[in-house]
Amino acid sequence: MTYNVKSPILRTPKRDFLSLMILKMVKKILLFTSIFLLLFPLGCTKVDKGLKDKALGWIQSQIVPNTIVQSPSPDRRNLIISYELPKSDEAYRYIYSRSSIYDGAVAAIALSMYGQQSKAGDILEAFARLVNDDGGLFFSYNTHNSWPNHGDRKGAIIQIGALAWVGYATTYYLTERKIKDPDAFKRSPRVRLLTEKSMAMASYILSGMVNDREDKRYGLVRGGYGEYQLKYDAVRGKVVEHFIDQTIGWCSTEHNIDSYFFLRDLGRLTGDEKLLEASNLIKRSIILKLWDDDLGQFIQGIKADGRLDNKLALDCASWGSIFLWAIGEDGKAKKSLEACARYRNISGIGYRPYRGTKVYEDLGVNAFFFPSEPEKQWDSINIDWFEGTLGVTTGYVKCGRFKEAVGILEHINKFYRKQKKDGLPYSTCLLPYQFNTYPSVASTSWYLIANMILKDEAIRMNFVANEKNYQYYPHYPHRHDAHKHLLGQKERNDYPAKSRSRSKAIT
Repeated sequence: MTYNVKSPILRTPKRDFLSLMILKMVKKILLFTSIFLLLFPLGCTKVDKGLKDKALGWIQSQIVPNTIVQSPSPDRRNLIISYELPKSDEAYRYIYSRSSIYDGAVAAIALSMYGQQSKAGDILEAFARLVNDDGGLFFSYNTHNSWPNHGDRKGAIIQIGALAWVGYATTYYLTERKIKDPDAFKRSPRVRLLTEKSMAMASYILSGMVNDREDKRYGLVRGGYGEYQLKYDAVRGKVVEHFIDQTIGWCSTEHNIDSYFFLRDLGRLTGDEKLLEASNLIKRSIILKLWDDDLGQFIQGIKADGRLDNKLALDCASWGSIFLWAIGEDGKAKKSLEACARYRNISGIGYRPYRGTKVYEDLGVNAFFFPSEPEKQWDSINIDWFEGTLGVTTGYVKCGRFKEAVGILEHINKFYRKQKKDGLPYSTCLLPYQFNTYPSVASTSWYLIANMILKDEAIRMNFVANEKNYQYYPHYPHRHDAHKHLLGQKERNDYPAKSRSRSKAIT
């Protein structure tokens, strides 16, 4: 036996044995450390339980009936009021009871993630009661009365992106139910109702798809029905809203990404090949028609006449990065995340919604609100838009950039702790008809979602899942057998028995 006399550890056989034991211990420590870092990413801050409870409690307090609307219209029961307004606010009488379907959808997802499946199901069942015969839902509903409804829809709009979010939230809920209890689809009236209404919503979205191959919008879904335009009325000396009562020919990037996730996941849940084919067509059309490599992000959409809508929107960068990561376009996803930096607010904390355009598209309206700067642009507006900022946070988490996500959340936590109200505000700047400072269901729900997907790997993998690991459910026992019924025959044959794959983080 030979020894390295320069090494004090290896001078005797006894110490040789000790060195091997130490080496084994070091290997075990490194193994457990690597597993810990995989499950709890480096830089993840502990979720502030006080803020989490505050956010969850406030969201649940917004569900009607509550202290705001004690006797809601019967078919509106369990809808969630989008904002908390003081009675002294001039907008109070118009929107104090208003429930926007997008807000309710993200609230249902947040509640599901935090173990409040029953509450989430209540919200989604309320939406199901309101689905029109053609599968559509109006953008928002009063809860203290029955407007809008089938017989009285004047001034009501239908927005495809919001409808797709309701569909996605419902599919997310149904998938969780099916994994935990496959028989629920046979036994539960709620599950059957939600499945039926999800298929109806999907049909409505597909009815708005552009099928003409010669059309520049081919393969994309249109924006919905009805819109409001702001105009300055010189005679009355004020800004007025004009309702445009027609189908929206504009195809929005954001709406199409929303529709892709909904149709893809509902198709996989139900085995409906038509939905899967439609989601693939939307996916290809988004990449081919809406990605701008020079900008490093998606443009905002395509107009009805085929002209590109090149407006720079934060959602097209942040939500775009999540979509790109989900379909395996890691390079573009990285670019899109980097593009979010151009929207960073001058405060250095949050993000603005737009760049490079006037705050109000109509020059007369812009001049009315900014008389000293009639062409004022978003670049000079000091606004932290929390819903959008948390969308950026979600993008960082989904793409494996945990350190950046933690940094944003720590800033938001500091702001949130100082708030007297329990709900996180929609933004820090009041811009009439666009942005407000009220406690918001959308902002508060996204705050909960971003924190949960940062903390819990299983939920992170399941929410707007990557196509490569769509069926990754490590938090369910016997998961690989439990969810094979969600797969088609070919997928069953190809499905690995013990998949532990983790998508590569984008750095």
